[in-house]
Amino acid sequence: MPISSRRAFVRHNVRRCWLLAALLVVTSCGGGGSTSPPPVTTPTPPTPSLPTSTATVSGSVVVAGSSDPLPGVTVTIGGSIGTTDSSGKYIVTNVPVSQNVAISATRRGFNSYTSAITVRETGTTLRIGLQQATLFEVTHGTVFVPSGTLKVRGIILLVLTESSQRFANGTGTTGDPLADPGVDVSRQALLPLAQDSGLALMGLIKSGISNDPTGLMQSALSEAEELSGRTDLSSAPLMLYSLSIGANPALTIMRDIPDRVAGFFMGTPFTITGQLTEAMLAIPGYLAIAKVDEEIDNAPTLAFFASARQRGALWALASEPGRKHYTSTASPAFFDALRGFFASVLEQRVRATPASSSALTPLSESSGWLGDQSTFEIATWSTFRGARSTANWFPTQSTAQLWQKQVTIHP
Repeated sequence: MPISSRRAFVRHNVRRCWLLAALLVVTSCGGGGSTSPPPVTTPTPPTPSLPTSTATVSGSVVVAGSSDPLPGVTVTIGGSIGTTDSSGKYIVTNVPVSQNVAISATRRGFNSYTSAITVRETGTTLRIGLQQATLFEVTHGTVFVPSGTLKVRGIILLVLTESSQRFANGTGTTGDPLADPGVDVSRQALLPLAQDSGLALMGLIKSGISNDPTGLMQSALSEAEELSGRTDLSSAPLMLYSLSIGANPALTIMRDIPDRVAGFFMGTPFTITGQLTEAMLAIPGYLAIAKVDEEIDNAPTLAFFASARQRGALWALASEPGRKHYTSTASPAFFDALRGFFASVLEQRVRATPASSSALTPLSESSGWLGDQSTFEIATWSTFRGARSTANWFPTQSTAQLWQKQVTIHP
């Protein structure tokens, strides 16, 4: 083969080798393999959603345990909302037809109602009873309204500078070394009367109570009305119950708003002072002192009481034998007298149907009973044989008998 032919042959074979090498490189880098095109995926069209069937839920909302309608209640069912009208009736539309549909009903001053119902295509009817809230913690105190009290007939207000809120909320000992455990016993003694007679229990906080007790009380009651939705607290008749140094703040309230105070009960009053107005003397009162009081001198209280009775005050004073200052040392007779006195005042002065404070019934001295401080004999005002101006005055015979039992007990 001529030289020129051999060179052409070599060049031809070299080109073939380069082509083969290039093909091998492409194949090793993934460029080879099947030359079939990738499969084409056809998207599945979405299934059109069927419209959800809805229905209407209707009914009424009342105060639990009664037939009293509740207007202004927000009823929420499955995301749809309705409100009760002046008759307590509601209609909620566009509620999903289903089982276990959530329902709630809310209104200020009442415990929230939550449940689940079955909503039918033909419609559903439901009557709801809302339970009134009972405890209202406010800035200056605590107000307790017994369950089932539709209208507040009156308020028993504990005026004490230490832990008086416990009287209303019933939380028991707070760890305060100055707290009187007798507050808890007082609550237990008065709670049945409150529940049976539609009375609220109230305790004021100790901070600043001696500066403006009347203003603090009014502010606390207004705030409680806002929280509860009630309108019967700020004008309800008051029965003041004071312990120890709460006596003078109680007298201040009596002096400021005597037309609202139906009666007062002072346990071991601490150096009571101040001017007595004629309106204050007309408020029935009961002062219970400890005959063996290790904390205070009873002489100023005895003089204060004697002066008031000389002016015709409708008051009584019980000196309990063997008792010391704190209420926890008092006998059961003390708490019997406390409960009995307020029950008599309620019966004599406050109408059974809640009314404004101006409806308090005035009492005359000659309508009551008297008790001799030395012999402990009791009698009606007209038949009493001793000096009336120095005797104890009681609104009823039962109150006089409870006093007699308290002052003659054997320690």
